[in-house]
Amino acid sequence: MGRFLVALLLMQGVSGAAFASAREEDPHAFVAAFIHHIGEAEDLRAQAEKDLAAAGADKGPAMLSSSTRFAAALHAQADSMNSFHLPPPMGGAPQKFATLLHQKAEFFETYVAVAEALSATPKPGVLYDKLGDRSPDLRGMIDAADETLMKATPLVFATLVSTTPDAQGYVTRLTITKAQRASLIHDLDTAFGKKLEGKNQNYIVSAAAMLRGHLHQPYKCSDEP
Repeated sequence: MGRFLVALLLMQGVSGAAFASAREEDPHAFVAAFIHHIGEAEDLRAQAEKDLAAAGADKGPAMLSSSTRFAAALHAQADSMNSFHLPPPMGGAPQKFATLLHQKAEFFETYVAVAEALSATPKPGVLYDKLGDRSPDLRGMIDAADETLMKATPLVFATLVSTTPDAQGYVTRLTITKAQRASLIHDLDTAFGKKLEGKNQNYIVSAAAMLRGHLHQPYKCSDEP
């Protein structure tokens, strides 16, 4: 993301700052938490893929188990995001992500409910064909949520950008130190490894690669002259 776009995002701001408590959280801690959460999401996806491959013909139990784990983890991640109250103009950014994560968790919960209904003893009056038709729709909604998260990733980086312009009127400095920036990059490298260099990755890995690219841009850190 170029400096002009960062400046535009900062000027536009994110609604919801009015709900922030008096305690303002550290943007570095917020970004570190975001990295942890997307890393966890990718680990869960990879594990679910392995479980399905090992399940044989009856993949239902594996899908139910992985969907239940996803829902619980996503709700926990959303609660974590909601605990952050950043300084303006990005004060509502964590809450935007929390809403998205709760919605994604609800998609998995709906899938679990549908799958359990389909596997239970048939009951009169239940339209099982229509229940089965919902699975592809839910998969599409989950993918759409991941795509939205990826597209919103520039906002995560924008929380680290100082709103104080330089002598030429540009925003060119981060609010974090060189060591903090290095730690965030290290966290991404540790969580995603060689996936960050791959092509045609899923939306979560793409979000991580996008954030890593932003962190490598030539912004000065708070402890640089």
